[in-house]
Parts: sequence; structure tokens; C-alpha cells
Amino acid sequence: MADLCRLADVHFSYGSERVLRGVDLGITRKAVWGMVGDNGSGKSTILKILAGILRPDSGCLYAPGGRPRIGYMPENCMWYPDQTGAQILRYFSKYSGADACEQKVLLKRVGLWPARDKKVGGYSKGMRQKLGMAQAISGNPNLLILDEPTNGLDPRSICDFYDILSESVALGMTVILSSHLLSELDGRITHVAHLSKGRISWNGSCDQLLQRLRLPIRVVFTGINFNLLKEAVNGRWELRERVGKIEVLVNETEVAQLLILLTSRGMDLGRFEVLNPGIEDLYLNNVTDGLVSNDDLRVEVTNETESYQ
Repeated sequence: MADLCRLADVHFSYGSERVLRGVDLGITRKAVWGMVGDNGSGKSTILKILAGILRPDSGCLYAPGGRPRIGYMPENCMWYPDQTGAQILRYFSKYSGADACEQKVLLKRVGLWPARDKKVGGYSKGMRQKLGMAQAISGNPNLLILDEPTNGLDPRSICDFYDILSESVALGMTVILSSHLLSELDGRITHVAHLSKGRISWNGSCDQLLQRLRLPIRVVFTGINFNLLKEAVNGRWELRERVGKIEVLVNETEVAQLLILLTSRGMDLGRFEVLNPGIEDLYLNNVTDGLVSNDDLRVEVTNETESYQ
């Protein structure tokens, strides 16, 4: 399936500070992309370039099927404080094409209908984020770009936010978002791109990356004696002692073997959980550059593609 859009050898600097050093990334259609990386790695800059807010110093941003309709939510949603939520959404709907009925549906969907006539200056951080989400999905864009969208949301609102994302993808949207809460992304994104030193060091389908790396499963015990567990394991598996917990690292075929071994020793297993590797494990296990080659993403820009930078 053709990508919705693509960054090709994109470079960008803020004055003398080089931020992006040849970024290549194809955004797969109808996928939820997570952009991860350390602070200052350039995640927000990439999102702004995708949104058309910033223009790269060199390189190209293009769309094989023509320029997508874009919805964008910045990290900090700043609104005119004397305007109400309904007025803000009505203003942006002039550009998105959302009619009065859709505006009402959006405010209800993000939980702001009761506060629609309240001035935004009196909104909490979470309420401003919800208004930002409503504005971003207004008009059903093809590409939804979200920068740290759950910042300030309570746990219930975070779950509701990802439900809205799932509904949006089902309607045909492609999503790319950045987040520092990596555990929050597990099971909620389909693709991930890691930005390091101004380049995409690895990217691709979450499932394929995890299958390729074969990272260990963590069996986490609470309330078990470390020395007894270490003696029972006898060097067969790696142990990690955490505050109040002990992790045993096994592969997918060894979980049952570990539990059988411990019960055969008459050990009280206490409370335990089995944690499959996820996005945070990809990020923290020092994945080497070139896991997914950027060379595979370099393609010639033809007359059939439309650049929108």
C-alpha cells in the first residue's frame, strides 16, 4: 500500500543549531504512528514539518496521492481566553468545513459539551487539550498530527482519547503522534519511529520490530524471597531486583518452565505477572541504528507525486 506522505532527506536548523540531519520516513496509510526519542531530538519539528507549519532547509515532503487534509494539535493548546469553547471550534470550522451539527458532536465526544459556553480562560489544562483534539479532528482530515496530546489528561480521559483515535482510524484517518509516556503507547499504536541525532534510527510496524528483536518476556514477582529465587533459578535465567519486585527474563517458551520449576521446589510464588515486551522495551534496550534501513525509504520523486513544502 502506498504511503500517505513521505519525508525524504529532510534537514532543518534553528539558526546555527542543526536539528534534523536527513530524515527519511514514509507514513503508512490508516496507521497510528508513534514518534519517540529523547528530549530535544526533533520530534516536534518533524510534526510541524508534516503539518506544513515549518519548511525544511532542504529535502522534500511529498504525498504520492496529492496533499492530504491535515488536522494538527500542538503540544500546548493556546486559545483566546475570552472566547468560549464553542466559539473557538466554530472559528476553526470555517477552515475545516465542519458544520454546526458536527461541531456539536465533536464537543460532546470530547466531553466539553457542558462547558461549551464557558470562556477558555477558565478551562483546565485537560479541558484545553480536549478542545485541541476536537479542533484537530474537525472536518475528518486524512492526516492527524498530535504533539504530546495526552499531556494534562487524567487516566479516564486518556483512555477516551485513544478510543477517539481508534474511531478516527476506522474512518480512514492516518495518525502520527509524539509521546514520552511509552508504556501508554503499547497496544495503541501500530507503527513506531525512533528519532536520534537528527535521523530516524529505526522505524516500522510494532509487531514486526518486536518479533525481529525477540526481546525477553519479564515475569515479575512480588513478595518472593530473592535469595531463594536465585538459588532455584541457578543461573538459568537473568534476574533483576526492583523495589519490592523481582523480574526474571525468559523467552516465550520458558514461562511455563519457570513456574513449574518454582512450584516443584515448594516455593510460594506470591503475586506475579507476565509482561510481554513493548514500545518501552524497544526504546530502552539500546536498539542499534539501521534496525530498519532508511535506504529502503529513499525513492525518486516523480511527476505523479505532489510536494507540499
